[in-house]
Amino acid sequence: MDGAPPTNRPCVTCGSRHALDYVVRDRGSGLTVGGFCRFCALDEFGESLNRGLWKHSDGCAVCERDGYIAILENRPHLVSDGGREVIKHEPAAEPSMLLCDEHAHGVLQVVRSPTPEGQGRDGAD
Repeated sequence: MDGAPPTNRPCVTCGSRHALDYVVRDRGSGLTVGGFCRFCALDEFGESLNRGLWKHSDGCAVCERDGYIAILENRPHLVSDGGREVIKHEPAAEPSMLLCDEHAHGVLQVVRSPTPEGQGRDGAD
């Protein structure tokens, strides 16, 4: 995947095109490699991302190695677009969680093997 805005992409797990709650970013290249809708983020990470237990570390949330993949909250905000207010989503500056290359493997497997587009959790796009 390229560095296109994460809101233009489907959830990497279920394929829903609803706004993504979290994006997955490769810290080395700076590219956004995927994202998760709210439901799939809960399935993949439980409540860990919401509790903020990982924000105080610059390394992997699971072990002592360097963080390779960043999981960032995708925050909504209002912007003016041609005289009207629209909601845009941008990843937070600080990651909710970092994972080393070994522990990111499972997340990257999900990111690289998404379901067909338009096949969201509820069967709707």
